[in-house]
Amino acid sequence: MLSFTGSLKVYLAIQPCDMRKSFNGLQSVVTEHLKADPLDGALYVFTNKRRNRLKILYFDKTGLWVLAKRLEIGTFSCPNQSTAAPPSNSPPKPSPCSPMVSTFVMALASLGINVPRNI
Repeated sequence: MLSFTGSLKVYLAIQPCDMRKSFNGLQSVVTEHLKADPLDGALYVFTNKRRNRLKILYFDKTGLWVLAKRLEIGTFSCPNQSTAAPPSNSPPKPSPCSPMVSTFVMALASLGINVPRNI
C-alpha cells in the first residue's frame, strides 16, 4: 500500500494520453511535454480520450510506479482545457490540478492508496 505526505503535488495532463504507454512512455511525456522531473515525488495523472481510464506515474525514491484504473461505468470529470491551460504566450508548465484532486483521491483510494485529506 502506498501512502503520501500532505505536501503531495498532483499534476494532470489535460490532453488525452495513449493508454498503451507505460513506465518509459509516461516518463517521456512528463519530461518532454510537461518539462518536469518525474522523479520529484509528484503524481502525474493521465487519462484517455473517453476519460474512462487513467494512469498515474509516481516515483517513491526506490523506483517508478505506474497505477491504472478503468471505470466500468461513467467517466472521470476533468476541467475544460480553456480554464486549465496556461496563456499561450507563457511556456507550458505543470500546475497542480486542484479541481481534480477529489476525483483522483477517490480513484487512488479505490486502488488502495492512502492520500491525506489536506492536499
